[in-house]
Amino acid sequence: MFSSQFLNKVLVALVSIFSMSCSVAEECKKEVFVCSSTEPELVALKLCAGINDFHLAELVTEGYSFDASSQPDAFIKSSYHRAMVDEHSVEFKLDNIKVIVSDYHSEELDDVTGELSVTLLEGEKKRYFECDADSFSHLPDYANTTQ
Repeated sequence: MFSSQFLNKVLVALVSIFSMSCSVAEECKKEVFVCSSTEPELVALKLCAGINDFHLAELVTEGYSFDASSQPDAFIKSSYHRAMVDEHSVEFKLDNIKVIVSDYHSEELDDVTGELSVTLLEGEKKRYFECDADSFSHLPDYANTTQ
């Protein structure tokens, strides 16, 4: 049969391949939505493009620590359009917190408005963060999720 050294080498190779595939899946190849804000409190969020979906690379808020190894079960991408207004958002749930990231653009009444935001809903508690000027979004580049 097979020697124990051969089986040991095969096992080490399989574990190495599995470890590499896990770390590749967690790596952020393309940033889709990046938000940081310090008002009303600290929030930092990075959403990346995954192989078939989105991947949450970072979420930091006061009082909440995100473990990157436990990804949300589903990301729901949606868009809203009307004359002069576009909004793209992605919604997902972590533990008992619902997270909504939003890219809002309006040109109504000759007033151009662009706003990136993160909303955290936990039970009856709602926390809203408007992202700072260094934040960015590529959400309009992605198709809506079919449900």
